[in-house]
Amino acid sequence: MRPASILIVATVCAVLALGVAGCSGRSKKEPAPAARKGSPVAPVAREGDGWKALLGRAKQAAAARQPERVIEALEGPTLATKSPPVEAIQLLAQAYVEFDRPEDAEAVIEHGLKSQPKSAALKAARAGLDATQGKRKLEEGLYKQAGEHFKKALAATPPSGQGLKLRQEIAAAYRESARALEATGDHERAVTVLKESLELDPENPPSIRLLGNVLRGAGRTRDAVSFYELYLMYEPDDREMADELAELYRETGDEAKRQQLLARFSAPSTPGPPAALVSQPDASPATAALEPPLPEEELEEELSIARDERERADVYLKWGKAAAADKDYKRASELLRTGLELNPTHREVLLALADVLRLSRKPGEARRLYETHLEAEPKDHEVRFLLAKLLVATGASREALAHLRRLSVEPALTRQLMLDAYNWLGIAYAQMGEYGAAEDSWNEVLKVEPRHANAHYNLGQVRERQSKFKEAVDAFERAVEYGGSDPDFLRYLERLGLAYRQMGQRQAAADVWNRLVAVAPAGSAAAERARKFQAESGLAVAGRIDSKGPAGWRRAEEPLRARLPQPQSNRREAGGGGTDAGFLAAADKAFRQGMIDESIHQYNQALNAEPGNLDTYFKLGDLLHQKGAIGQERALFQQMLAQKLPPDLEQAARFRLQGLSEE
Repeated sequence: MRPASILIVATVCAVLALGVAGCSGRSKKEPAPAARKGSPVAPVAREGDGWKALLGRAKQAAAARQPERVIEALEGPTLATKSPPVEAIQLLAQAYVEFDRPEDAEAVIEHGLKSQPKSAALKAARAGLDATQGKRKLEEGLYKQAGEHFKKALAATPPSGQGLKLRQEIAAAYRESARALEATGDHERAVTVLKESLELDPENPPSIRLLGNVLRGAGRTRDAVSFYELYLMYEPDDREMADELAELYRETGDEAKRQQLLARFSAPSTPGPPAALVSQPDASPATAALEPPLPEEELEEELSIARDERERADVYLKWGKAAAADKDYKRASELLRTGLELNPTHREVLLALADVLRLSRKPGEARRLYETHLEAEPKDHEVRFLLAKLLVATGASREALAHLRRLSVEPALTRQLMLDAYNWLGIAYAQMGEYGAAEDSWNEVLKVEPRHANAHYNLGQVRERQSKFKEAVDAFERAVEYGGSDPDFLRYLERLGLAYRQMGQRQAAADVWNRLVAVAPAGSAAAERARKFQAESGLAVAGRIDSKGPAGWRRAEEPLRARLPQPQSNRREAGGGGTDAGFLAAADKAFRQGMIDESIHQYNQALNAEPGNLDTYFKLGDLLHQKGAIGQERALFQQMLAQKLPPDLEQAARFRLQGLSEE
């Protein structure tokens, strides 16, 4: 039996095995479900066999996982009689499903419903069958058909009880499908699957969280933030998610939100509902977190002193932004709409209202707002770009193409907007599976700005989807090289490590994880994921310097030094006829005899003989530190960094220099 069939059976068995007795009938003129070629054809019931005997044999066969014997016992009698028991229909439908004949299962259930249209057991069986059909379509990648089956299943069940359980199972199936797509790097299709799931069950926290994770994996950090915030509204006590969201606020520069979130979880618990996440209105970072909400009287006062419609619209803009910052999107929408009615050409009010509509999950209204504005101001390139981004984010990439193409040939476009337009043009093409056109768009970006890290990153994602892992690695490496100041730099590093892992280059992946742990904020989600990947690969991750002086840098560099190759003797002759291995042996002997200066001299000789023996730098550095020759030790590691080093050893040397600078 196929794995898909096993999954289907597990879901349907509980629904089909309710065992509710009843009667059903079929006209002798109605055709029975056709048996498949090679499947057992049910014989006519043996003389003297009653339903009790038939059901007994069928139950034994079902318990033994022998669907062909269930069909053999029940198919003929059930379809030939006018009044088969509901239990017979359930067992037969279950066997059809197990035997990979869902169409026949549907036919036999419909046969029962014709004579017993109010049978709760048969309705539940029909809903269960639709659910399993939906899961099968999910596995086959037919998401639209899957959604149709799931909608039928949910429509046939009550919102509570069995219906709630079915809704949870459907959401879990969507999440499993999305995770499978994400594992292959197909983030955009995973996003589509999860959006379909949320259309059926919009208040499912696990699906909301997973969608945030997938968006983050796709490099859409700000979109991920929105779904993480939504998740915390449903699960306000999830500290792990709060930590991840705080990390994303750090990455996106939203320090005010980050501080409020941390304060919320560090504050003592109080009765009543938890405080909502609060974004601050436009204000200085030093005072943003301290400003209380403006009282209603102040709004009236500000409106009363406004001199004209433009100033009144400005007041509504200010208040609308404040309400949006408090996540009161309904109030924000009302205020901003009023401002736009007062001054329909007020561009800032329009942009703020569109953003509120987007955040409140009303992309259709935001789109209409942008389109109405563009009818009056077709040369507003920024609004056209925002509309195109919204269309891509909502899966309407083909519609976005017209706007992005128009922008890409617009001569009056600013350099930055032109680069953004081509970059998103590539994203739109990639979302549609037109990878060649996507690469052409990103190459246009790179012609103008060869150091555009996000374009390199996007190229890497597309090449990874096409299983061009070497080319993907090259693109991710450039993204890492040029994107040190990008908000998504940690994501670039993470994807580079994953690409190395897909190529089987475990050590190269480990080097990237080490670097990620070194640059990511301590305890961040990115660092923890790197440690998790390293644990799976069996390679240690370098730590961070967690205290000043030798203890700190030793702990940090230890896992890096552990991977250094052992010294090899006679690799190169020194000027005086000795070898690096000989000098190393002499240095070790002198050290054991307490002759520190002689040991330092021999290590220096070893480095002269073989500058590539990197472990010698660390051993010599240890002795110089022991002697207190900090200046010489610093010069030694600066000399080491002048060489081309593997990333992990470069990081180890930098750990040492950082430790020295703190002493």
